[in-house]
Amino acid sequence: MEVADAIKNHERHMKCKLFYPQTDENAAKTFWEKLGGKGTVAAASPDEGANVSEAEQMAFKLYHISDASGSMVTTRIEDEVITREHLKTEDSYILELFDVIYVWQGHGATASEKRDGMGIAKAFIKEHNLNPKVKVCRLPEGIEDARFKSFFRGWYKPVVRDVGEDKTVHDNQDIQKLAQQEAKAKNMVLDKLGANPTKSLYLLEGDYTQFKLLGEGENMPKVLF
Repeated sequence: MEVADAIKNHERHMKCKLFYPQTDENAAKTFWEKLGGKGTVAAASPDEGANVSEAEQMAFKLYHISDASGSMVTTRIEDEVITREHLKTEDSYILELFDVIYVWQGHGATASEKRDGMGIAKAFIKEHNLNPKVKVCRLPEGIEDARFKSFFRGWYKPVVRDVGEDKTVHDNQDIQKLAQQEAKAKNMVLDKLGANPTKSLYLLEGDYTQFKLLGEGENMPKVLF
């Protein structure tokens, strides 16, 4: 949802509409028609990351891509810690992980860099003798996914609180905006539940694998312990 909303808001400038095949039969039909039919679902394959160490999973390499010289040049950024400031909006970058190659393209990247993003990734894979089956993900600036962001220190600005003797709290966050986001998320959930959702309350016990029903619908308890 985060990526889909970002594409709608930034790449398509609010000129498109989101459809949900999981809950919309017409959208599901159109979705599979565009892909040439639903076809047979292949059997599950072993998780490629199952035997990969934690160190390998956390390893990364960041490369800067530029065609300013007249040809496409890839340069490794050697910094051990990378931040959001490493990504310049006028350039393109590759983030290499053990199981995926991210191609990040800034808003101001050249037309050839944007057009040849996937070609750049394929050439990169061949040049660095990587697994030809490694996944490639193109990320225009503004629609980065959570995993990509997690490798950049300080991507999310921390909430700063100053608690003094009078116990007042000051946040540098836009509280109204956060409240609007929370309300939007709540409304999306309610829309999916329908007009008359059934409410049930359960009590988790022991190691949280056991539970019992305390009430349902109009029989919900008013007061708990």
